[in-house]
Amino acid sequence: MKGRIFFLVFLCLFQFSFSDQVKDMKKKIQNIEKQIQVKNTRIKKIDVEKSQIEKQIEQLKREIEENTRKRLEMQDEIVEVSKKIAYGTKNLEVSKQEFESKKLQYDAKMIAWSHYLIGHAGDLEDKPLVKKDFKTLLHSDLRRMGKIQTVQGDIQTVKEQIEAERAKLAKLQAGLAANIAEGDRKQKQQNALIAQLNQEKKQHQGSIQKLSKEKARIARQIEQIIRSRTKVDTKIVKKTQAYSKIGKTIKPLDGPIVVHYGQMKSGQVSSNGIEIKAKMGAAVKAATSGTVIYASTFQGLGKVIMIDYGYNTIGVYGNLISLKASVNQKVSKGQVIGILGVSSNGEPHLYYELRFNLKPVDPMGTF
Repeated sequence: MKGRIFFLVFLCLFQFSFSDQVKDMKKKIQNIEKQIQVKNTRIKKIDVEKSQIEKQIEQLKREIEENTRKRLEMQDEIVEVSKKIAYGTKNLEVSKQEFESKKLQYDAKMIAWSHYLIGHAGDLEDKPLVKKDFKTLLHSDLRRMGKIQTVQGDIQTVKEQIEAERAKLAKLQAGLAANIAEGDRKQKQQNALIAQLNQEKKQHQGSIQKLSKEKARIARQIEQIIRSRTKVDTKIVKKTQAYSKIGKTIKPLDGPIVVHYGQMKSGQVSSNGIEIKAKMGAAVKAATSGTVIYASTFQGLGKVIMIDYGYNTIGVYGNLISLKASVNQKVSKGQVIGILGVSSNGEPHLYYELRFNLKPVDPMGTF
């Protein structure tokens, strides 16, 4: 008698321990899924930021190319202007030398004429042609020197204009060089930011990979616990055979299916079940008959009921606000097992998952 009582106490403790283990494991999975969702959201934001920065870099590259083209054009123009300045300077020097030479010649002729006048003062009346020729010669020299001075003035004016233009071009070139340098600085800064974002994305992807492995490890532990609580056929059971034995099931809730099996959620995490939309407080019914193996809260899914349909097939009902069945209770097809609450997103969606051989499968084929 005492041995029987001890066994019953042990069995009860085992039941509570099992329930706590499953609950704890599922909480861990929910926490991991939330972390994965946060990191996937950040990765999406990083991709958007990268795209925007890359567009800015492309625009900067175009501006730098345009500024470089303008700078090269101005450099060519400065070369031409420099040639003109050199040519004008040379002409100015030649003209100056010629002017000085003509002036010296003129002065020498004037001195020679003065000496001639002193020695031949009385002869000039008899030699009018000599006087006329000398006068013509002097006038010719004066005209030549006048032209040289005019040319010198023109050359000097042109030179001043060229110098002013050259200063203007140099100023523009300096401005363009500053713009190009600023563009280079911005591009380096943005390239550094992209490298930083890539590094951050890589870290998040690494974290997601680790979290996914952790999730898979915990899921395997849950499967082991469920396996210990359910009757698993030793014979290999095909899914078609199981469906045939279980028979046609019913939708646990009347309403449209808003999330399908395998649909991507939280970025890179696909749904293991379906979600049916209805009014909060709607009655949730058992899709088919079976034995309740879990009835408790589950982080991220509200209150959850798991029913063993037999033939290695289990139904999971989530987002319940109230439970109408308990562990080890046998339920029949269409029996109310819970009341619909809301999902973690605040929507009145029933989460229904079907597992065959402990793996999620599409439940649509059973309705």
